[in-house]
Amino acid sequence: MTERTQIRVSKAYTSWKNGEVAVMTALGKKWVEYRKEPKPRMVRGFGLQVSPEGIKLKIGIKNRLDYSDYSFDEQLKGK
Repeated sequence: MTERTQIRVSKAYTSWKNGEVAVMTALGKKWVEYRKEPKPRMVRGFGLQVSPEGIKLKIGIKNRLDYSDYSFDEQLKGK
């Protein structure tokens, strides 16, 4: 990918992740809808987190499209 394409893809992905755009589907067609007011998709989140004290339950609200956390398996392996 060229640098210019990478910049455009990164900007579009960030906008989608922040809820500024939505990908709509109907009757087998897809299109992008821009929102005047961002609406990130927030969901209740929970998971396990490894810490020096032991394994703790991690509870809270998070963006549904955020996959930046390490998985529990990766945390156990020490990544």
